[in-house]
Amino acid sequence: MEAFYTVTDPEQARLLSNPASFKFFEPFVARERSVTAAAGEIGCSLDAVLYRVKTLLRAGLLEVSRLEKRAGRPIKYYRSVHDAYFIPFEVTPFAEVEERLTAHFRERQALVVPRMARALRQLEREGRRVYRRVDNDEVWQESAGEIERSFDLYDAKSYRRHMETYLGPVAEMMDDTLMLTDQEAKELLTGFYEV
Repeated sequence: MEAFYTVTDPEQARLLSNPASFKFFEPFVARERSVTAAAGEIGCSLDAVLYRVKTLLRAGLLEVSRLEKRAGRPIKYYRSVHDAYFIPFEVTPFAEVEERLTAHFRERQALVVPRMARALRQLEREGRRVYRRVDNDEVWQESAGEIERSFDLYDAKSYRRHMETYLGPVAEMMDDTLMLTDQEAKELLTGFYEV
């Protein structure tokens, strides 16, 4: 992989910083793809990908990497001009880092929220419970389909036993929040990458 290319062009920075545009760029980063393959990967129409590819070509982010001859028009393959990019904050269209993060998470929410909603409807857990835990004095919120369960919501040990033996879909636990210290978060993330 080549060294990171530093983006200095505001239009390139805008396209790479916009989650909606970036998803069309992603299939071509450091590899070649046809428009058909990219459309299948993204899950959208050929016309939408072709439109975005033309925009990315004009901006100098994509290039035609090769032509595959066949009867009729050849198939064009596209690839990112560079294998890796660094976009300095000052060249992005954002006024604050919070604005960049909001755009990033808004795109992720747009993908996750409909799936979570579908799972909660299937589980009949469209209601909500709000209560204060007596063991740690924290206020908790959770999706619910009924007022009570067969375990004690207010007792952390009982709740943990329930989670350890739970056999239902993981979507039922998707609105649980786990608060970690920096050290605990590092240990958890490192565990994902153990070989």
